[in-house]
Amino acid sequence: MWIFWALVAMLGSTIWYVGPKLFTSTNPFSPIVISSMGAMIIGLVCSKIFYKTWFDTASVPLGLIYIFTFLATVGYIMAINTGGKIGPVAVIVELSVILATLVALFLFREQLNLIQVIGILLTMIGIGLVLYFKK
Repeated sequence: MWIFWALVAMLGSTIWYVGPKLFTSTNPFSPIVISSMGAMIIGLVCSKIFYKTWFDTASVPLGLIYIFTFLATVGYIMAINTGGKIGPVAVIVELSVILATLVALFLFREQLNLIQVIGILLTMIGIGLVLYFKK
């Protein structure tokens, strides 16, 4: 089941990257307001459907951490609106995957095997190539 939700997240991220170029706006912060309201409604409905409750107070710390996604959205919109191209901006944003891996290694003591380390190194090389040849 987690693969389904990961694919949904992947599709949402793709639309998130392409959206600002498809639908330009004179006020780039208006979509944040609309999407935040939509996300709250969808979140409440899914919470009630899947977990039979509207809200769990134990989720407040995680919710506070998710406020950083707001900062990520603002950063992405400003990067696109100030002349950034989708490809290089998306690659820079996706460096968060490598940072999350490092946090998982040091904070949660997760283990990586050799294939995963090679994959991370190849990813870093690919990111470097994209940024170097961004023209």
